[in-house]
Amino acid sequence: MPIIKQLEIKKHQRVLITSDIHGNLERFKQMLHRVQFNTNDVLIINGDLTEKGAASLETVRYTYELSKTHEIHIVQGNCETLQYLDNPEHFEMLRNYINNRPQSLIHEMLVAIGVTITPDMNMHEARTLLKSHYPEYIDFLGALPNIIETDVFTLVHAGLEQKSLADQDVDLIQTMPYFGLVDAQFEKPVIVGHYPVCLYHNQTIDHKPILDVIKNIYSIDGGNVIKDDGQLNVLIYEQGHFTVDYVDGFDYYSILNHQDGNKGTHISWMDREVEILDKKPEFIRVKQRSTGNEAWIHESFVDEVKSEVIDDVTDTVLQVSKYDLFHPLLKTSTGYYGKHNGEVGWYFDALGGFCETH
Repeated sequence: MPIIKQLEIKKHQRVLITSDIHGNLERFKQMLHRVQFNTNDVLIINGDLTEKGAASLETVRYTYELSKTHEIHIVQGNCETLQYLDNPEHFEMLRNYINNRPQSLIHEMLVAIGVTITPDMNMHEARTLLKSHYPEYIDFLGALPNIIETDVFTLVHAGLEQKSLADQDVDLIQTMPYFGLVDAQFEKPVIVGHYPVCLYHNQTIDHKPILDVIKNIYSIDGGNVIKDDGQLNVLIYEQGHFTVDYVDGFDYYSILNHQDGNKGTHISWMDREVEILDKKPEFIRVKQRSTGNEAWIHESFVDEVKSEVIDDVTDTVLQVSKYDLFHPLLKTSTGYYGKHNGEVGWYFDALGGFCETH
């Protein structure tokens, strides 16, 4: 049975909702600074505070200390690995995990206290050491709610089934893929992370939150850490309205000329097998095997030996206006492949000077 936390949102309180920080402390701090997080606000982290990024332990330490002076709530995600410490049935999985994932919370915790990570390490002893050295963090992250419910919205890491909250399957609501595509409508917004929103787009790569007001499903995972061009999104609820913002740490420059856009094809790394059709300097024309979609993409995105793309890629031409902001990810002889307002694609004209780090 899931742990459900009831949370009251006060009338004039601002609620900041983010997810999938994945141990990216620098981006987390940047986001809090951008939205001017203060002691009057409520911060909700909708799962996956740690794992995959470079600073899981420091992210936990920072969040724990911040929670002493600010109101912070965290939903259990599939990457909150401390949830598995109390069940010896998970020890073999944890042992393999921390041996193969040095950028993980338990690995970082053990190394910080001088423990050598080995394939045959004793996880019972490791658990004892963790609980003796990090009791405050174990308590902080060891019994998180699976669901936070308010009068206005419901928060769960990955998704919900069409049944009461009390009857939800704990593993499923932490790992459900493609929740945004379910054929369902909810009475109030269900806010989820877990699944990068860019994977819902077939024509372009777009990391902005998807707020489906018909289904009442709000998907906010911007691919932070997981995607090289991803971002940490934040959903802001204030006085009955939602707005969105994000940080990605990229330097943005001024667009000098208007460009009409054109949606193309998004080939995801998760569906990466392609057929090589043609070549020209710097570019390769490929056909995605599963869909038959064709696109000219930069050669740096193609592993010709394996006949697959090595990262998400698109041939979308961005719709931009003069003085818009653009981050160049790649400069080619024909133009720039980069990011504008959360979306990735091509800009074929000149760039002006530096404007800001977003």
